[in-house]
Amino acid sequence: MVAAVGPATAWGQAASSTVATSTVVANDLDDESGEDEYIPFIKGDLAYVGTRELVSRYDHVGVRAGPRIIAEEIFLGVAPGIALYPKPWAFSFHVPLNLLALEAGTNEFGGLKIRREDWDELSDFAKVIRFITYGRKEAPLYFTITSLRPYTLGHGGVVQKYQPSIDLDRTITGAVFEAYNRWGGFQLQLNDVTFSNRLVGALAFVKPLGFLDNEILSSLSFGVEYAADFAAPRCVQISEENRSCVQGSGHAAGFDPLTGQSRDNTFIRTDPDLRRPFVEETTVQALGASAEIKVVKTDGSDIKLYSTFHNFIDAGHGFAGGALGRFNLRSDLTTHAFRIRAEGRTFSSRYQPAYFDTLYEITKYQTIRSPNPRYQIGPTKYQKIFGDPENGFVPEDNGREYGYNLEFSWAWFEANRSGKQIAVAIGLQESTRSDDTNFYAHAEVPFIKYVQLFATFLRTNGVDITSIWSDNVENLVLLGGARVQLLPFLFINGTYSRIYRIVRGGGREFHLGNENIVDDDGNVSPFFTNDRIFESVDTLFVDVELGWEFKD
Repeated sequence: MVAAVGPATAWGQAASSTVATSTVVANDLDDESGEDEYIPFIKGDLAYVGTRELVSRYDHVGVRAGPRIIAEEIFLGVAPGIALYPKPWAFSFHVPLNLLALEAGTNEFGGLKIRREDWDELSDFAKVIRFITYGRKEAPLYFTITSLRPYTLGHGGVVQKYQPSIDLDRTITGAVFEAYNRWGGFQLQLNDVTFSNRLVGALAFVKPLGFLDNEILSSLSFGVEYAADFAAPRCVQISEENRSCVQGSGHAAGFDPLTGQSRDNTFIRTDPDLRRPFVEETTVQALGASAEIKVVKTDGSDIKLYSTFHNFIDAGHGFAGGALGRFNLRSDLTTHAFRIRAEGRTFSSRYQPAYFDTLYEITKYQTIRSPNPRYQIGPTKYQKIFGDPENGFVPEDNGREYGYNLEFSWAWFEANRSGKQIAVAIGLQESTRSDDTNFYAHAEVPFIKYVQLFATFLRTNGVDITSIWSDNVENLVLLGGARVQLLPFLFINGTYSRIYRIVRGGGREFHLGNENIVDDDGNVSPFFTNDRIFESVDTLFVDVELGWEFKD
């Protein structure tokens, strides 16, 4: 069992979004409730990194239909949906169906069969809920059940930009509940309302000087945090019949001269029903503590300092400290809002900042391929960070590591929070640890009433800064799209994405061994293919939407 220590207070002000690989995302993601009030000081997230599609933020009902290309297969997509925004509530439901038109490789008619991978797990059925929301982020009371947004807990020391639906074949619908007042507050997160997956987060903070009229002193807060995955893969197992863990070392290429059997025992067979590998599960837990205080509070600016400490139980620990600034420049009804974060980090071995990150649902099975692998197979995230000596993964000890997190976003608003005209965001995280560079860039252009655009570039687990622009697609996420209104009742939606899915179907064989498996003469294994469990694939959706909005 592994756990961590280190929350951050005032989560709503610190949270940020990233790769949202769910089917639809509202135009004004910060306001699923549809509220349209003038807000003197705009805070919170300004740009929503990871938007997949644009849908109306007004009350509406409609049906989308059109071709959908997923890897090498072509589907007819049909998705009836509805969204209603009775303040302070918001509701949206849809039934997205992908009907096979042309089969991969053969170009034969697929009989319009429903894509099996979309509806073969209990969690998939909850995706009919786009969102059920009360209030808004940073309001005294906020609640949502949603398949749209990523999650960040506190300042992101343990859970940062976690995206439950990064796997093309699995949709996970989560829930968030937040409440606070001048004395303190709390946040609860559940990544899967069906409990098929069990990643949870909780944060509570108090403001001991909340009774003071002084805005600086009354903002002082102290918090505690907990996060855990109660079903984290510890190791990948060989097959349903052989539940032994695949060893990270000790393999040799060729055949044993006495038994005639392969000495490369890195072959596995996936679950015939769920297509994922069989795994031995364990618990990864996180605990934490933090403090923060606003050092500047004016009509046009808000700057806070914060610090956190985290410790993975029976493993490593980390410290972080930084500043978060929010600035508004107003002129008549126009507001230019800026959000800037600068954070320094230091941590020991067997610790990883933002352990539950954007690609966690992929890397928990097999981490991103390293150019200089230490082991003979790609480890699970548990094995890479915490080690697993019993199965040939010796924990790495490079002493104390150092890193930073920088984020900047800007948005231009007219009149109110819903009047966003354009927004951009950029972020960079890096540390002295290998494979720990993360970068994103995002833009939203909603100011043209009848044409709206968005794009996201996300690189994770890069070797260093130079690898951000490499041609490696394994750790690359691309998202982009447009929404065009042709008539009051007719819309065209186009969306491109590069995200992840299992390489092969259920019950298939994978060879996980890499070039570190050599024979007695030092030659690489004759079976060397270095299969990846997940692959990055292209998808392209083009939909004609017939519907009606009940508000101009």
